[in-house]
Amino acid sequence: AESWLKRMTERYETTQNDKIQPDTTSFNSVIHAYANISKNARGAPKRALRAEQLIKQMERLYRSGENDKVKPDVISYSAAVNAYARAAVQDDRCATRAMEILDRMVVLFKRGDKGVKPNKRTYTSLINAFARIGKPITADEILSKMKKL
Repeated sequence: AESWLKRMTERYETTQNDKIQPDTTSFNSVIHAYANISKNARGAPKRALRAEQLIKQMERLYRSGENDKVKPDVISYSAAVNAYARAAVQDDRCATRAMEILDRMVVLFKRGDKGVKPNKRTYTSLINAFARIGKPITADEILSKMKKL
C-alpha cells in the first residue's frame, strides 16, 4: 500500500496533475493497512510506528504548505492508535504510545482543531490496548476520560 502512495506522490510531482495529488484519504488508506494486519503477525510494533510516521509526514506536508490536502484527521490518528493498540500484544510499550497519540489529539482538539476530536473508535482501541496487556484499571480510566470530552 505504501508503494502505491509513493508512486502517486512521484507521479504528482512529475505531472502536477491535481487529480493524482495524494490527499488525506490516500494517506489514511495506507495507515489503515498498517493498522489492520493481524495483531499476532510478526512486526506489528514496527507497522504501528510506520503508521505514526506517516501521520508526521502528513503534518509536515500540511504545515509547510507543500500539500494542503493532507491534513491529518480523526481517522488518521485513530488508525494509528488502533495500530499501536493491536501491537500491544507483542510489546506493552505500544499501549503507552497509543495513549500518547490520543493525548495529542485531545490537545489539538482543545486548541481548535475540531477535525481531530477523538471518537468512540479511538477510545475503544485504546481501552482494548490496556485490556490486552492486563491493565484493566487504566482501561477504566480511559473510559472515564472519554465521558468527559
